[in-house]
Amino acid sequence: MRLAISHRTLIAWAACIVLLASSVVAAHELAENRATLVLRDKTHLTLTLYVALPELMYRTLGTGKSFGAFLVQYSALDPTSFQRELLRAQAQIEQGTHVFLEDGRPLPLGRWQWPDPAAAQAMLRDRVMHETVGGDVDSHGEPAEIRAETTAQRDIRSVSVQFPAVLQQVLVVAYRPTQAWVSPGARSASIEF
Repeated sequence: MRLAISHRTLIAWAACIVLLASSVVAAHELAENRATLVLRDKTHLTLTLYVALPELMYRTLGTGKSFGAFLVQYSALDPTSFQRELLRAQAQIEQGTHVFLEDGRPLPLGRWQWPDPAAAQAMLRDRVMHETVGGDVDSHGEPAEIRAETTAQRDIRSVSVQFPAVLQQVLVVAYRPTQAWVSPGARSASIEF
């Protein structure tokens, strides 16, 4: 019984490799990369990137393989090897992402938070399965969230941001949240947008 399951698994993976290798997967532009900048407490800025992680890793690691071959190889890596590759991709994105104050001085980002390696590899495996069953090429699943933050010595009035070229075009949304308590059963004060 185990041999039959193992044999089926091998056949399924072989079919997956053939389908991925033979499918024409477009240039795999990163779909709708977004960044959200949120100013909190006048000096604390948070940055959240929303990206298609499989495509980001593919572009960042530059393996020279097709996207399909990359997906199959990296989704099947042992956890230690995958973590090492994910760390390489993370370093490139973190080193290439910059925030500048209004006077041009850099505001260093820290406290980066990435999906854990097991979750990141699961995203690649999901893409392999999606591509294998002939899913919509334009559908990339839920974006991965990558977070960082920084604190300035004085109030932040404005910033500019720079991303590494592998992210391609990024839609930036920035805001400063307002908050107020609403008592039970009471009507809140006017909320302005």
